[in-house]
Amino acid sequence: MRKLLVVALAVGMSAAWFGAARAAGVPDDAKGFAGMIEGKVVAKGEKGVVVSVTKVLRTWRHNEAKRAESLVGKEVEVRVGPKARENVKKFVALLKVGDTESFDVRNREGDGLEFLELTEVQRKRVEEAE
Repeated sequence: MRKLLVVALAVGMSAAWFGAARAAGVPDDAKGFAGMIEGKVVAKGEKGVVVSVTKVLRTWRHNEAKRAESLVGKEVEVRVGPKARENVKKFVALLKVGDTESFDVRNREGDGLEFLELTEVQRKRVEEAE
């Protein structure tokens, strides 16, 4: 019972802390998505942000989503992956709830997206903040 309580608390705290309780996740038709999205940051955590997707700007050649547009209108986690470049981590640290941005992302597995690269404007923003 004690173990179950600890697990429940850990899951609940991480979901609330990250904002994942808000995120609907990547729809089945968008699994394997790779491309650029635009959206508003609705929550922020240590490992990324939750974005309300307003547009799919483009898809990349390695996109495997059946219907990328199914992301529009959804709130999805956009995480900083373990191999993310330092400038991506710094950019995420600069984001605030309410910011509207474009994001270069992919869905490898699970219900979230992962940052890939920054745009030129985003790279300059990071440089100016240093």
